[in-house]
Amino acid sequence: MKKTLDITERSSNENLLYGIFEQSPISMWISDDKGTFLKQNKACRDLWGADDDGLVGKFNIFDDPIINEGTNRSSVKNVFEKGELAKFTIEYKPKTFKKLTGIKKKKRSVLEVTISPIIDKDGKTINATIYHNDITERIKAKEKLEEIREKYRSFIQHSGEGTSIIEFDQPIPLDIPEDDQIEAIYRHGFIAMCNDKFAQMYGFSQGKELIGARIPDFHDSTDNPQNIEFLRSWIRSDYKILNAESEEVDKDGNKFYISNNNIGIIEDGFLIRIWGSQLNISERRRALEALKESESMYRKSYKRAEFYKDLLSHDINNILQSILAGIQLNEMLITHPEKMEASMKNLKIITEQIIRGAKLITNVRKLSKLEESKIRFEKIEICQVLKKVTMMIKNLETEKQINIQVDSIGSKLFVKANEFLEDVFENIIFNAVKHNDNSIVKINIKISKDERKSVKFLKLEFSDNGKGIHDSRKKSIFERGYLEDRSAHGMGIGLSLVKTILNMLNGKIWVEDRVKGDHTKGSNFILLIPKVN
Repeated sequence: MKKTLDITERSSNENLLYGIFEQSPISMWISDDKGTFLKQNKACRDLWGADDDGLVGKFNIFDDPIINEGTNRSSVKNVFEKGELAKFTIEYKPKTFKKLTGIKKKKRSVLEVTISPIIDKDGKTINATIYHNDITERIKAKEKLEEIREKYRSFIQHSGEGTSIIEFDQPIPLDIPEDDQIEAIYRHGFIAMCNDKFAQMYGFSQGKELIGARIPDFHDSTDNPQNIEFLRSWIRSDYKILNAESEEVDKDGNKFYISNNNIGIIEDGFLIRIWGSQLNISERRRALEALKESESMYRKSYKRAEFYKDLLSHDINNILQSILAGIQLNEMLITHPEKMEASMKNLKIITEQIIRGAKLITNVRKLSKLEESKIRFEKIEICQVLKKVTMMIKNLETEKQINIQVDSIGSKLFVKANEFLEDVFENIIFNAVKHNDNSIVKINIKISKDERKSVKFLKLEFSDNGKGIHDSRKKSIFERGYLEDRSAHGMGIGLSLVKTILNMLNGKIWVEDRVKGDHTKGSNFILLIPKVN
């Protein structure tokens, strides 16, 4: 590679060339064909602090021990012997420079050196131009940056928390929509620096194993709504967030949770890196969830105990009081044969109270069983269960005439349920009979199909001509703690049991007026139970 200037043709341009040489902002000096100093320009004098008199004929480039280091000497030699261009970087320390030139400099100098041959018309190198580009400040800045980086590394490595720096293949513009920013962060983000503590959270031993890892490799994917919301909050908080939770995944695919403190570094409207410290809170979160679950179970147990206590103190007490009153009345009637009919009627009331008490105890046991046991499901034909329950209730009730009509879309209809389905129908029909003052109790059961959110159900509607239910009570009658109107033979826990069973079956129940807008005309209990083909 050759760069030449034929000085034999410079006579008419000598002044111009000298002016260009002298006024050039680039430090230059010219040597003879042996590398001995001949002339330097102003920029060179300013750089070295020496005039021509101190160097002319005294300094030779081959006497420079720095230039003679490594491959530099052979490169310089080829300039004079082969007419080739030479380029290299050298550093002069103050002591070295003084020893070499006798000139005292206060600071070191780092120079990019280019040596270009000046060749005559015969191809012989007769002179050489030596260019210096002072890159001392650039090198100092680079070293300072590396020093800061080393301090960062030391700080990060010895931090008690997982600490990391995320950088990007290309800066993220802040003027694009949130979703685009999030997508760009996932696509361009990578770990530039992290400590061992950070790496160990993700199943690695040392931080260096994660250097260069992409964000999706350790931060759960963009399909995770919690993490997307985490990034949205971070962006909306001016790219700063404290103690925010996110869901992560380690190298084996195991999920864990961390608390994040992240600060985005912004320059000229672009996100260029993210400083972050993370604390693994998986154990704390599990302990918190266990505590919440324990607290929830305690509350449920307490409420259940209170509920059962109320049943025993109120319902059972009422039943026993009715039985005792009936027995005392019969003791007086039994001595009067003419009052035998009244005595028999009283015995029937006593029998009904015993049946009521037995039913209550049975329902309590079933509620307890539902709460404590693991529930199993099977394919059950619904029409047969309905037939069995209606026959049983008709046999129990002797005073009222019960008329039950079934309007069904088929005779063989299957649902996913268990033995508790019978209790659902029994409680609904039993209440329809019990809360009905008419001599003829009319119950119409309509069975049809329904579909909600792609789930197929059998829809059962139990319409009756009873007392009906006021709008203010239509929701509360299904609640576990519903104890209203007990003295007037209210519905007790029957409908609470029904609601619990249907929830277990992934079904639904609600009540409407049989005649819309007039609750006194009777009720319509509507059930949805998942259908089985």
